[in-house]
Amino acid sequence: DHSGCVNSLQVYHALRQLGWTAELAQVEHIIEKLDMPISGLDFGQFSRLMKTILVEEVRLRVRPGGSRVKVLNSGRMLNVRNVMADERISDESRMRYQLRGYDVMSLLLAPIISSDGKVIGLVELVNKEIIDEPIAPTAQTGGPPGGHGAEGDGCLRRSTSKLVRRNSEYGFNSDDERLLRMLCEHCAIFLRHLSDS
Repeated sequence: DHSGCVNSLQVYHALRQLGWTAELAQVEHIIEKLDMPISGLDFGQFSRLMKTILVEEVRLRVRPGGSRVKVLNSGRMLNVRNVMADERISDESRMRYQLRGYDVMSLLLAPIISSDGKVIGLVELVNKEIIDEPIAPTAQTGGPPGGHGAEGDGCLRRSTSKLVRRNSEYGFNSDDERLLRMLCEHCAIFLRHLSDS
């Protein structure tokens, strides 16, 4: 409409295109909390809203029967190596992922457990990425550092370029589980100190 103002729906669609997963009602709630009009934000209001959103903590919904509920109720880690094939992930969840426009290939969820044994939160990792270092041919001896050898010389070296890919075939492994357990222990300590102060 060339007014220079944006409404909550336009903000919501822009955030979705950037990969933000909040619902329209959450965007409107933030706007209302800042005492701004939902129908039209000027540039100053929009800037203030964006600063608020960028520092706002991320809270993901916990749906009954979902993977987060399973971890919160059981107090046990959940490693889903292939979201599309794992029977622990419901068809409804798969559909939600697709409707939101992002591919969830693997999940690793772990509970944050307090010193008295209660589950007080969880950490969720999505889509393990693997950094491959491609191997390229090079001369066996005397070649310049980082230089390529003659084609077909059969020698291999690590290339400086790295290839990042999502790993849907194997997902998160036992090392990832161990590291996430350690992170959750540190989160529990941090939260305990935070509540003590």
